[in-house]
Amino acid sequence: MGFKPIPTIHMKKCIYTFLIACSLVACKESPTDSKSLSNPTEATSKANDDKTMAAKKWLIKAIEDFFLNSMSDQKMITTTRYNEYKSDAIGVDMDGGMTAKEFQLKWGKIYDTNYAGMGVGFLISGQDYGKSKVAKCDAKASNVENEFFFDVQIDDPEMKAVYHREIKLVESNNSFLIDDVKEFD
Repeated sequence: MGFKPIPTIHMKKCIYTFLIACSLVACKESPTDSKSLSNPTEATSKANDDKTMAAKKWLIKAIEDFFLNSMSDQKMITTTRYNEYKSDAIGVDMDGGMTAKEFQLKWGKIYDTNYAGMGVGFLISGQDYGKSKVAKCDAKASNVENEFFFDVQIDDPEMKAVYHREIKLVESNNSFLIDDVKEFD
């Protein structure tokens, strides 16, 4: 018995079959690739959830520290624009302040002036306050990246007061700043 050469036609078929099989195996996705490709929104969602939690922690601490430090300067926790807006709102109809109409004309295209808290202080509408604490801080959905909205309840048991607010935060220098406070009471 001797060695019989494989006919050329059979050899070509074997090579083509082998190449096709290799191509099919090479094109098949690995399990980790299919996971990362099938759920890109899951990774984005997790990152957004982490940012939202960081924003919530920052907001609670910022509010409570603000009242703990005898209503320190609101400029430290607000955007420049919101600080100017709220300062104008506090002074509406006071000596040297704007009228409500002037205030609305100046700020109405940027903020909902119906919830500005005209004539009252920052974050709470009472003139006096006790030990104010954040009793509730629930994240709301946002369609804009790096903007965070929270339904906030600030309780002041000493003054028997409860304040309901919707607060908008924006990211700023690896932290956050308040860019709007809608005052509902």
